[in-house]
Amino acid sequence: KIRPFYFLLKLLLDERLQILSQREIALIVTIQAENESEKCYNKVVERILQYRSYGDEIFEDDYLEKHNATEGNLMDVANTMMNWLDYTPHEILHILDIALQVKAEARRGEIHQRFLGKTIALIFEKRSTRTRCSFETAFGEEGGHPVSFFQ
Repeated sequence: KIRPFYFLLKLLLDERLQILSQREIALIVTIQAENESEKCYNKVVERILQYRSYGDEIFEDDYLEKHNATEGNLMDVANTMMNWLDYTPHEILHILDIALQVKAEARRGEIHQRFLGKTIALIFEKRSTRTRCSFETAFGEEGGHPVSFFQ
């Protein structure tokens, strides 16, 4: 089991790395971060450092196929993770703590109306039914009124 954002924060705080590129996150972290063990963590750090020295040469010719992935999909995941980099590690941990609290409350069957009387405009670049439904449901369950727009 892995908590991707905790893993990413640990990498960002690692003095050997200091910064991560979207491509490093896409091609190395999303594929090779299988769990939170020190062995796995150090393997990912080593692989990133190898990539910085040798570039794409470190990957086998069938690297993406072997992992049933496309570079486009991995870059999308990396982009999502990089959006979190606008926050400090403390802010991210605070957001994750709130998410864990809300999830625990839902498991206990507690009903909260945190957004009662509030409206949110959801603007989507692409028509994504799954994403739109997830956001609308979550906001609606908290008492809010979501309105979706598409470009």
